[in-house]
Amino acid sequence: MRYLQISLLSLLFIACAFVKEEDKTSFDFSKYHKSVKNLEMVFSISSNIPSVPNGVKAKVVIAGNDSLQASVFAGFGLQVAKVFADSKSFTVFSIFENSVTKGSTTKEELEKLLKVSVEFPEFLKVIKAELPTDITNYKNIRSGNEDVVALTRNLGEISEYISLEKKTGAIRQIQIKKNGEPFSTMIYKDYKLIDGELFPSSIEIQIKEKAVSIKLDIEEIKLNPELPKNFRFPIPSDAKVKQLN
Repeated sequence: MRYLQISLLSLLFIACAFVKEEDKTSFDFSKYHKSVKNLEMVFSISSNIPSVPNGVKAKVVIAGNDSLQASVFAGFGLQVAKVFADSKSFTVFSIFENSVTKGSTTKEELEKLLKVSVEFPEFLKVIKAELPTDITNYKNIRSGNEDVVALTRNLGEISEYISLEKKTGAIRQIQIKKNGEPFSTMIYKDYKLIDGELFPSSIEIQIKEKAVSIKLDIEEIKLNPELPKNFRFPIPSDAKVKQLN
C-alpha cells in the first residue's frame, strides 16, 4: 500500500510516435485550460503491482500549480492514507499504520524519482493533462497524421516526445526516452468536455524500466472547487516518521 501512496506522486510522463519533419499547428495553446485554476479528480486505480489491491480509489485536489492533496481509499470507501505535496516536500500519512513518509520535491529530487529534469509545477501540469508552461523549448516534428501535432525536446541522454490533437490541443501521449530507449509513457484517452474544458477519462502510465503499469479511470472532475481548509493536513504527534531524502 505504501508503494501505491508514493506512486501517486509519480504519475509521470507519456508517449508518442517517432517522426521526422517539421509540422505546424494553428491552435493557441495559451487558451488551453485557461479557466482552470484548481482541480479535483476522483479516480479508481488498477495496476500490475502485486501490493496494490483492486478497488483502490483516490481523490486528488490540485491547487493551481503549487500544491496537491490526495486521499486514498480502499474497499467500501475506507480511507487508508493522505498525501500532501508542494514545491518543497511531500508527506504521505498511512492512517492504519500511523506512520508518515516524508521527502523532497525539489527539482533535483524529482529528477532522481522521475529520471527527467522537471520542476514541481510542471509535474502537476502532467497530471492535469496540460502542456509545459514554455513550449518554445520544444521542436515541432511531423507526426504522419494531419490531425496530430508532435513536439520534442532533447535533454542530453533524455528525450521527451509529446503528441496532441491539432484542433483542440488535447494531449494524446507523452514519452520519455533515455539513451534512445523508452523509459516511461503516459497515454491520455477518452476526452470529455467538463464546463467547456477538455479532460481525459482514462490515463495509462507505463514505466518500462520497472515493468510497472498503472491505469487511472477518472470518475469525477470538478473545476475550481473550494479548497479544503486543512489543505496541509495535521499529522498525529505519535506517528512514526520516515525521511526518504
